[in-house]
Amino acid sequence: MKTTHLLTSALLASLLAACGGAGDDPDPTHYDSAFTISAATDSALNGVYGNSNTPLSGVNKLERVGATDACVFSFENIPRAGGGAVAEGSVQYLQDTTTVHRLQIKLAGTTYEASPVGDSSVSRSGNAVNFVGSVIGGSPTITITGRIPMRADRPSGC
Repeated sequence: MKTTHLLTSALLASLLAACGGAGDDPDPTHYDSAFTISAATDSALNGVYGNSNTPLSGVNKLERVGATDACVFSFENIPRAGGGAVAEGSVQYLQDTTTVHRLQIKLAGTTYEASPVGDSSVSRSGNAVNFVGSVIGGSPTITITGRIPMRADRPSGC
């Protein structure tokens, strides 16, 4: 009985490792996040956000029928300098491209979302997703400029 449990645990661990740790909760990393929120409908959210130990989940590859597969990860606990809001959310980008397909970011209890995300790009070699004046949300809105890191141990194509 113990052998079966150990084999099941080992198999599950190897499957998660093959997916880049997908499905896990964000854990602190050594990756820096740094971005500015501006032009927010709620001006109290404007400011510089960053964390030198950004909590990130593993990257999960999403198989999409009839469309390019996507890669997704989540982040949390990216505080605004001087206090106030803390950012958390998820990034989805298309496999083997630099296209950010979807960004969801939550600030002070409000979720902002864009799909697709203009003025953004995925840098696999830099382990980051970059934003240059990307407007997120319909109403209310925010504009993000800067970078959100991603883990280096990603599935193929991610």
